[in-house]
Amino acid sequence: MSTSNKGPVKVGLIGWGGSANVYNLPYLIPNPNLHLYAIHQRKGPKDPGLGRFGHCTDSASQQRLKDWGCATQPKWYQSQDEFFADPEIEVVVVTTGHGSHFSLAKASLEAGKHVLVEKPFVTRASDANELIKLAKEKGLILTVYQNRRWDSEFLTLQKLLKQDALGELTDVTIHYDFEMPAWIQGWTQPEYEEGSGAGMLYGLGTHSLDQALLVLGRPERVTGFIRSLRVGEGGERVVSEVDDTFMAVLEYGKERPVVCTVKTTVVNIVEQPLKYFVRGRKGTFTKRGECVQEKQTNEGMKSTDEGFGQDEERDYGDLVTVDKVEGAVQNWDEGRKKWIGKFPTESGYWRGLYENLAKAVRGEEEIKVKAEQSRDGLRLIELVRESVRKGSSVLWTDA
Repeated sequence: MSTSNKGPVKVGLIGWGGSANVYNLPYLIPNPNLHLYAIHQRKGPKDPGLGRFGHCTDSASQQRLKDWGCATQPKWYQSQDEFFADPEIEVVVVTTGHGSHFSLAKASLEAGKHVLVEKPFVTRASDANELIKLAKEKGLILTVYQNRRWDSEFLTLQKLLKQDALGELTDVTIHYDFEMPAWIQGWTQPEYEEGSGAGMLYGLGTHSLDQALLVLGRPERVTGFIRSLRVGEGGERVVSEVDDTFMAVLEYGKERPVVCTVKTTVVNIVEQPLKYFVRGRKGTFTKRGECVQEKQTNEGMKSTDEGFGQDEERDYGDLVTVDKVEGAVQNWDEGRKKWIGKFPTESGYWRGLYENLAKAVRGEEEIKVKAEQSRDGLRLIELVRESVRKGSSVLWTDA
């Protein structure tokens, strides 16, 4: 690791696919306290099968980096050993496929680097425990790219909860629906392989389950349901144990009469997808639509542009409460005896994750996404699948 702890934190990136180019670099590079110093991409510039984003050294990739604000061309390493041996790299960002997360995160820690791993953290909670133990032994930061904590609608829900606008929660429903995404078409295997990280629970579920755990903590009891609703090229339904649709019901015991339902479906023909339906003793919040950051990035907008991450006023969430809520646009309904109206959506800010990482590396802040939290998300996925196998609810148990 670099012997200097002054100036921008030097970052080494592993991978050059959609995770790097859509979900990470547009939010990493604008941070003046981070410097994209090196990229490890195993394929060479002229190798076949480079994919949509080409090679990190080609002109199109260099132009994207420049447009995002990268002042200098990062070093390219084809050799993994040479990449990890570079003493200047302080933080490694792993953006490869699920199956390689554990080995690359472990190698990064063993090389003395702080690590940020794309979600899912790894594919087994027990592997997460091994990495957490190693990071603590090495005195290094280990964190996970749970960027959806910085989604506009989740920041809005957190604001309402901080204000106690809804009171004691009794019913929390979290959706992350995606109508037949193209990237599930390759999921044709009939059987699920334990520890593979396959399926929607390890995809979108790692975001929505993480949010549930943040809001409510570990459940006492878990009940899971999974389905395969995708269709093949001929229009036939794919019969598979690999889930594209799921529901997890989380119960919190007699002392906490709240039930949380986390759902994803790929059949969702609606005008605006439901995101949150949250009821408490003092009010109800309903939010539809998804955070616009991903859409804006794909359309060429920069994360530093004015209006980036901002919801349309028409898409603000519905808020019904017994008391008027500060910041809400509500009117008193005499017939219903309730305050009814809208609550302005907070701006989405995925850059916040990287800002926190830079400050944590320099010892200025505590890391916000704890590896233990993402480990619990993995454990929750395992318990959902255990519930499906048994056909019954299961109690929370640690990995």
